[in-house]
Amino acid sequence: MAPSVVADKPATAGVLAPTIRLMPRLHGRTGPEQVAIAEPLVVTDVAGWLPAVGLVAGAGLERLLSGKVRTLRVPLHVSAVLTWKAYTYWLTLPAVAGYLSSRRVPVLSAGNMLVRVSRREPWVVLGMRNPLVTVLATDPSAGAGATRVVPDEAVLLRTMREAIVERHLRPLALAVCDLTRIGERPLRGGLANAVARHVQRAPGLAGEEALATAGTLLRALGVEDLVRLDLTGTGALRVRRRTCCMAFTVSGLDPCESCALRWSRSVQRPLDSLGG
Repeated sequence: MAPSVVADKPATAGVLAPTIRLMPRLHGRTGPEQVAIAEPLVVTDVAGWLPAVGLVAGAGLERLLSGKVRTLRVPLHVSAVLTWKAYTYWLTLPAVAGYLSSRRVPVLSAGNMLVRVSRREPWVVLGMRNPLVTVLATDPSAGAGATRVVPDEAVLLRTMREAIVERHLRPLALAVCDLTRIGERPLRGGLANAVARHVQRAPGLAGEEALATAGTLLRALGVEDLVRLDLTGTGALRVRRRTCCMAFTVSGLDPCESCALRWSRSVQRPLDSLGG
């Protein structure tokens, strides 16, 4: 279970500061309609927000997944995969930013996350309920406020997986699959793509270091087989999906840089081997 104690605001602001500073540099988007994470990460006024645990059952999940049915005029299963792609992108942003900036990982379990669903952009916004952070025993902030202290980086990564996968995305993915009848593999692929793309955009991280860091995070979350990582001629990290987000079925949506369909054609790899 996540710690029940809530940190005092000054202490928490200091612990989360490196994470909050790095997040905009990883997502690179500006304007309220483009940013789908609460600023500054922790929600102080919960009016209008839904606990993420409420998405697994009841009307909350259908409301979350059906937004693009209206706006893009697509079937529910396509809307679900596209929504999941955005959801995992913004959910993993604080975790990757925290890990890269300071080895301080916000606790992003469904029990500690809030969701706001709107009829206008951004359709879904995520935020933390309580400022809980996992830190290493050597961190100067260890023991302050609501920090959860772990002995080493291996345990830090395990607690990241426990919070994000076991206590958030896996139960949510099962509910999504049950509602839409899509498979779990493209959803897990969305998680892999999100994490790798965050590392790809990290300032000052390139070459073998970027490749190793992305691999470490993907293995920790159990999705290392769902993207292909390599380096460009200039040493930049290149991410290639092995699953499909269904964007190609929507008129007017361009495939992203990591699109499985785009790179599979470039290497003449059969599309049916993508498992999307």
